[in-house]
Amino acid sequence: MKVRWLSSSVRELDRIYAYVARDNPRAARSVFTRIRSAASRIGEFPEIGRGGHVPGTRAVVVGGLPFLVVYRIASDRVEIIRVLHTAMHRPSFDQ
Repeated sequence: MKVRWLSSSVRELDRIYAYVARDNPRAARSVFTRIRSAASRIGEFPEIGRGGHVPGTRAVVVGGLPFLVVYRIASDRVEIIRVLHTAMHRPSFDQ
């Protein structure tokens, strides 16, 4: 399935990159790549994630990192809704 990143999730990924890059640009690239890779796997295996906290969503843990990729499955694509740090509270999604 095609993977579509919502603008809010792209902004979150950019913020994560910028935050990590302040101390370690190399690590920031690695984190960025690993999150994007997890999203690509979701496109290949849409049911891979567990049920999310919000009905109709699913979430995948990014291996070795404290991040969740939250998504929903549409008829012909997977939409990445959020990228969350696992220590953050679980918000409701109004999208």
